[in-house]
Amino acid sequence: MEVMIHTDIEESDTLSAAEASALAEADEWSKNNVPIPHEQVLADFGLSMADWEKMSLER
Repeated sequence: MEVMIHTDIEESDTLSAAEASALAEADEWSKNNVPIPHEQVLADFGLSMADWEKMSLER
């Protein structure tokens, strides 16, 4: 079995300032807006849930 290890990416359980800011922004947006269903986002790109499932199986 071949294993790929990315030594240039540091894994951490700590959020960067940019990540924390993005999460705070998303949380604030959620307080004032109705969530957008996944199906609607896909439809905006001309895709269906069946397309999404099919793509998830392709490698």
